[in-house]
Amino acid sequence: MKNNKVIIIVVVVAVAVAAGGFFWFQQYRAERAARKIIQEGLGGLVNVLPSGDLANLPTAGQPAEPTEEEKTPEENFQETVAMEPPDETIGGIIAEEEPILKGVFDGAKATNYVSGSMVGAVPGSGLVNFILKRAAAAGDANALTKALTGHGYSIITSSKEGTKVDILASKNSGQYSFSFEIGEQEIAVTLVKLGAMQ
Repeated sequence: MKNNKVIIIVVVVAVAVAAGGFFWFQQYRAERAARKIIQEGLGGLVNVLPSGDLANLPTAGQPAEPTEEEKTPEENFQETVAMEPPDETIGGIIAEEEPILKGVFDGAKATNYVSGSMVGAVPGSGLVNFILKRAAAAGDANALTKALTGHGYSIITSSKEGTKVDILASKNSGQYSFSFEIGEQEIAVTLVKLGAMQ
C-alpha cells in the first residue's frame, strides 16, 4: 500500500514538473514571438532604444532605418554561445541529451535552463532549452523517438498537435519530456528524477 502511495506521488510530481516545463517553454516562446513582432513593426527600433528613449523615434514621413535581413537557422546557430552548466544536474542533462539532439538535428547547443531546485521540484530535476542547427521538420519526431530508443530510453507517449511535438520517455530513474515545434529551431528537454522521491 505504501509503495502505491509513493508511485502516485511520484507520478503526480512528474506530471507537475513536466507541465511546469511545458508552460514555461510556452511563455518563453510567446515572449520571443511578441518581441519579434514589435521589432518588425517598429523597424528594429526596440534594439536601438533599450532604455526606452522615445525622443529619437522617426516621425510621420520620416523613413525608419532599414532592418537587418532575417538570419538563417545556420547563422542563428553559429552566433549562439552554448551556456556553461551551472550545476551537476543541468550539466548531466546537457551531457546526456546534447549528443542525441546533435545526431537528429545536425547540431544542438544548450542556451538556458531552469533547475528543479529553483522551482521546488525534486532534486536532480531540471529543464534545458537547446537551439538546433536547423529548423525542426515533420520527420524529426520519428527520428528523435528512434534515437532515444537506440540510447536505451523507453517511449511512454508521443503526440503531435498542429506543429507542436511532445515526446515523453523514461530511462533509469528519470522521466524526460522533449518539446519542440516544427519549423522552429528550439527544443526544451525536461528531466524529472523519480528515484529521488523514495
